Amino acid sequence: MEKSKLHEQWGARDDRRLASKTISSRLPVHILARIMSICDLYPNRTRSDIINDLLNAGLSVFENELPASSFKCPPEEFMEDSSIFPFGAKTSYRKNANKHYRELEAELGNNNEVFSDLFSHNELREC
Repeated sequence: MEKSKLHEQWGARDDRRLASKTISSRLPVHILARIMSICDLYPNRTRSDIINDLLNAGLSVFENELPASSFKCPPEEFMEDSSIFPFGAKTSYRKNANKHYRELEAELGNNNEVFSDLFSHNELREC
């Protein structure tokens, strides 16, 4: 998600599914003040919606800045066993995100036919 598009998203309807797990965190005062100010600008959005969207935008930036492998792309057989080939941070992150996503979907009662991974096989091979 582009950070410049958040204001457009907050003006639209949102039908996201939520995980069964919750995370609680105490925020620094200066961050909470800024979030509360955004809540004032978009009263049709909950604080949770706004925090989720900001996290999503920040994760997109973080993911794009992760270093890829310093090695050339691994052969196909190395994609299943990351212990064989030294992947870069980006590939390791994406593989772990897919693993956690499958676990969270299973907790919601969804099987593999209902959803696809967060990152495709081609995205895992980007070096």
